[in-house]
Amino acid sequence: MDPFLEEATDQNVNSLMRYAIFTDDTKLLDFLISLGQQLTEWFPEDPANPTPYYVYHDDLYLAMHLGRLHCLEILVKRTAAGVDFDELVDEGEIEGKEAPEHYRGLSVRGKKRDDWARRGQTATEPDTPPPLLYAAKMGNLESVQWFLGPAPARCYNAFVAGNKNDPGVRKLLLTKKGPANTICDFLESRCHLLLHSAVIAEENEESQALVEYLANNMRHLLDARNVDGYTPLTVAFRLGRFAFAKILIHAGADQTVRDVDGRNLLHVRIQHMSRSRPTDWSIREALELLDRQLLSSMLTARRLSGDVIQTPFSWLILCMSLDASTLPGLAASLDYVKPLGCKHLELLDSEGNTPCHGRGVISWELIDSLLAYEPELAAKENVNGLTPADVAEQKLFAKAAKPPHIPQQSSSRNLGAGAVGKEPWTFVHQTGKGVLLANRRRIYERCCLGGSDGDTRRRKLVTLFEVREFAAASHARFQRCNQRRTWLSPEMDKITEWLDL
Repeated sequence: MDPFLEEATDQNVNSLMRYAIFTDDTKLLDFLISLGQQLTEWFPEDPANPTPYYVYHDDLYLAMHLGRLHCLEILVKRTAAGVDFDELVDEGEIEGKEAPEHYRGLSVRGKKRDDWARRGQTATEPDTPPPLLYAAKMGNLESVQWFLGPAPARCYNAFVAGNKNDPGVRKLLLTKKGPANTICDFLESRCHLLLHSAVIAEENEESQALVEYLANNMRHLLDARNVDGYTPLTVAFRLGRFAFAKILIHAGADQTVRDVDGRNLLHVRIQHMSRSRPTDWSIREALELLDRQLLSSMLTARRLSGDVIQTPFSWLILCMSLDASTLPGLAASLDYVKPLGCKHLELLDSEGNTPCHGRGVISWELIDSLLAYEPELAAKENVNGLTPADVAEQKLFAKAAKPPHIPQQSSSRNLGAGAVGKEPWTFVHQTGKGVLLANRRRIYERCCLGGSDGDTRRRKLVTLFEVREFAAASHARFQRCNQRRTWLSPEMDKITEWLDL
């Protein structure tokens, strides 16, 4: 508890400015800003180019988070918090440049002129997103409603009118559109990412009210996408914000969406789990939110771009750690989709294997869990025409028939090479190889038995369609590996940056 506050708070109130915002003391806030402006005027960093007084971004975010609307108005009107005027102005939009007397041509010293190259192209957006997105990320409905209204533009224009000596304001006054239109365009830019930003906020009653308000009153934002092809529902599934996801689905968000890499909602959720490495690998909570009529097709959907072609469950098995603690989550997820069949576990991945052929033949617990779930998986062939039992047999014989290690012969006589020169621990029977061999024999016998009842199943032959599909995928992957790569930085927006944090 802060000694200056009457009640406990989780906010970091470590300055007088933040204390004034937290207590909603507008008189104290106005006094502190006036004091800062006087000190900046008396002791400027650069006397030749004086700049107005600015506040920290964290102070503005605190006012957004707490919904201090009067404090927001003071911060914006007196310090232009949330806007960088230098980023708003493009050099090509500044008036006052005299036209040359002679034709300068389309290139200068072999390079295309910048003004000609930019002609016909849209102006680049500033790196700093509008404060509306930050207000949504803070999860406060009142702050978002304030920034959606006309008050922010009025306050920023008041700052421009009172600070014409600011270098950024001077450039803004020279623009063709004028300062009012430039500020208005900036405040309205990237508004299609408003619901994305709200979903990134921490889940609580206030943020849920914000998401529900935007989903019901600005329905065009439900299917809006960022540069990665993420909709607000995709962001909610990736971050595990299932309370937000339930609100979006109830509002009519599309559940069959895919991103630019061909990943559906389950793929995106599993990808985030593979990075965060949770203790519980269950995706049942995500499965229960989805429409069961769509779930069957989503389970068999495969990621079609990149080097990985996996269904959601095969990708989950590939990413999860192979120990007994992760299997209950997998079993709970498989039990929920069991009435839909096991077709999604029989599809081949980019290596031409099913989950039983891949990680199943190296983990006794995993293969036992998969075959107990569906015994028919033991009879499915991979692209090479091998069942899981055949692959387990090859691994068993490869380990059992491994030739002994023969030390390298030396021309010089080694007196310590006999039994007398060996260390005592070398005479102790090593059990590591024996345990591994017994484990592989156990996996082989389990694959041969098939179901838990010991009944062997009829072999499911690999189809010609599956072989051709695997060959086409392998050829495409081979071409991507051999083509010349252009190392360009990927396109990003603020949503991608926030998700990667």
